Amino acid sequence: MKRFVYLLIIMSIISFCRAQTNNDCGIPSKIQRTAPIADSSIGKNNINISFPLLVKVFVHIVANDDGTGAAALDTAVMRQMENMRQFYAEHSICFILVGVEQINSTDLNTQDADNEELELSPYLIPNMVNIFVHSSLFGNNGSLNGNAYAIPNYYLSIVGSAVNSTTNISTLAHEMGHVFGLLHTFQDRKDGDGNSIRENVARNGVCKNCETEGDLICDTKADRNNDESVISETNCTYLGTMLDACSAALEMEPGNIMTYGRRSCRNHFTPGQGTRARAFLLSSIFLVNSLAEDDLLIFQNTNFSSGRANYAARNTISNIGNFSVSADARVNVTS
Repeated sequence: MKRFVYLLIIMSIISFCRAQTNNDCGIPSKIQRTAPIADSSIGKNNINISFPLLVKVFVHIVANDDGTGAAALDTAVMRQMENMRQFYAEHSICFILVGVEQINSTDLNTQDADNEELELSPYLIPNMVNIFVHSSLFGNNGSLNGNAYAIPNYYLSIVGSAVNSTTNISTLAHEMGHVFGLLHTFQDRKDGDGNSIRENVARNGVCKNCETEGDLICDTKADRNNDESVISETNCTYLGTMLDACSAALEMEPGNIMTYGRRSCRNHFTPGQGTRARAFLLSSIFLVNSLAEDDLLIFQNTNFSSGRANYAARNTISNIGNFSVSADARVNVTS
């Protein structure tokens, strides 16, 4: 018996021209610190890709077994996608929403990010970035707003309250930053004795270490994971008095997307962060595969009667011959 046929043609390019109590996100244990050479491999894996880079995204909204208790509204997902687009647009990174589905699983609707990552595997759509929205998200250290599981990666989890919020506009962009290889601006590294090595303030001289410590980017400020009490609520300036290892006063940047502090202050990435993100997008095989081609040709006589398929392109999707979808097949075609 035919269940449903889903053939979606969306002509919607997202283009370059156009609950504070939760911990912001989990700290992935799998981190690639060294970035590849930026923008060096464009065309290496796919000659039909141009700037701005267009990232294919698939959103999974989790609900309970009976379909109730969906973690987020579709309208909220679209609003947060637009918020994220605005943060990345000036760095030549855009997004195309290939599909949204609801997963009915009470167990998955409450996600333990530190111990239940494998439960996402059956739902991962290949060759795109997967966003899972859960009603509850937590780790070993408490409640979370989001988690990227690894840096870089091609999937992330975010809590529904962060998606539904109209004041939290940066958490999705923050987690996507981890997917694209960006570290926290306050990232530390442990030495052989377990002591934290952190970034110093200096950008020249003997105390400079911004290329080897912290987030490995020198146009972001040295940071120490400050809470909101040392960030002005009125003008988002840093009010703290912490010193670095060379006794220089820290000048953290509360507006950076990849810091903590006051979430409402976060509103930008630096050019260096954009360069690092593009470098990972163009070199990590699972991220390269998530980039939409400019134009896509579907092979002739493509007939689907089961399974699922997703096609996305920046400009046009063309087909030579027959293209049909029937029975239990699910196909999204988006450009």
